[in-house]
Amino acid sequence: MFCTTMRCLRTLKRKEDELVCFCPVHDEKHYNKNAFCVNISKNNWHCLSCGAGGNIVDFVAAMDNVN
Repeated sequence: MFCTTMRCLRTLKRKEDELVCFCPVHDEKHYNKNAFCVNISKNNWHCLSCGAGGNIVDFVAAMDNVN
């Protein structure tokens, strides 16, 4: 998941045990800039603003707008 996420999200910044940035799943340019969190050790992600989250399969589906 880490490699796929890094290719898609060049703005990720390390914050303790997570990588954070704007959420690519929804438009949050005017909201919490660190809402999208990737937990490297657990190989999952979660957006604190829109509530989306999951594993790498869920991330790719969300990026491609697939249900």
